[in-house]
Amino acid sequence: MIKRLLIIAALSLSLTACGTSAKPAQQPAEQATEQTVSATNTCKATVTVVNGDTLTPPDDKGTLMNDLEYEISMGDCSDSHYKDRGYYYGDADGKYQYTICSGERSTGGYGINITGLDVSDSGTVIVTVSESSPAPDMMVTEAFTYPNCIITFSHELSDGIVIKSLSGTEFEYLGTD
Repeated sequence: MIKRLLIIAALSLSLTACGTSAKPAQQPAEQATEQTVSATNTCKATVTVVNGDTLTPPDDKGTLMNDLEYEISMGDCSDSHYKDRGYYYGDADGKYQYTICSGERSTGGYGINITGLDVSDSGTVIVTVSESSPAPDMMVTEAFTYPNCIITFSHELSDGIVIKSLSGTEFEYLGTD
């Protein structure tokens, strides 16, 4: 059996809430370097570079082990329900949805995106996310924002899930959504 079915990372939806500039995002020291490749009024796509290697993002839709289908989507950066950093679990039309949150930010320009999906030897799904922050000179919206992204699975994860940052810090389970 293939032990690692899917290892892919970055250029998916980086939910940089309400940023309007196409300047590179500034990263905390423990995270990968991200470079902006396009921008819109609300979100920007990024390329993640780790140790000099550009990582390929997971597709927005795909299949992991045992026909486990997934779909990645943007969250609502204005939803104040997502004030804490961590993840929520919920049932969405018979599918299993995880909303991954960066927590409350005092301005726009922050984002979070899924940069990797993997399956451990034991069958646990591992989701890796990258968080970004605005450059000091970047013009941003002056409003509270709540960067989040969503991954939805076709059926329940029998061996669990681990959601972690690029530095390996696990996101805390915050409850049902």
